[in-house]
Amino acid sequence: MSKDHLDILKRALQREKLARKASEKILEEKSRELYQTSQKLQELLNETSLQLQGVFENIVDAYVVMDVNGNMLKFNEAATNLFGYNIDKESINVENLIHVEDYDYAMASFAQLVTKGYFKNYEARIYTKTKEVKWVHINASLIRGKDKRIIAAQGIVRDITDTKRINEVVKE
Repeated sequence: MSKDHLDILKRALQREKLARKASEKILEEKSRELYQTSQKLQELLNETSLQLQGVFENIVDAYVVMDVNGNMLKFNEAATNLFGYNIDKESINVENLIHVEDYDYAMASFAQLVTKGYFKNYEARIYTKTKEVKWVHINASLIRGKDKRIIAAQGIVRDITDTKRINEVVKE
């Protein structure tokens, strides 16, 4: 190989080394930025989760999350007090709560929930764990996954038993 050819190859190799080092530096810098962004996102997620947990625990009305089969997944304290169940220790399905005379109405409302994605101003009777009958007002919506598939339903449940009784007394 000639000296000129060797010099050309050396310069090309040197340029390649410099380009690789520059690329490695850029990659390292972008990796650091990505890591920092990931950390910030994790902090935001944790902060938002804590805020939502605070809302969940402090809301006055019952808050309920159930799977698509009606199995209760999550109750706040107000829901535990209203229904009488501790879902951390016992499983409960929504069908066990529906008053027998309101079953068809409940199923029609559930169908509306699935088709529209929500229902509002549902009023019906429920059974508590002690088989006490209570009137409730419910607003509910679906929870969907990233693929838009229904994964659960959530609802705010307000005990309106006293209001119903007062209205009956006034009506009489």
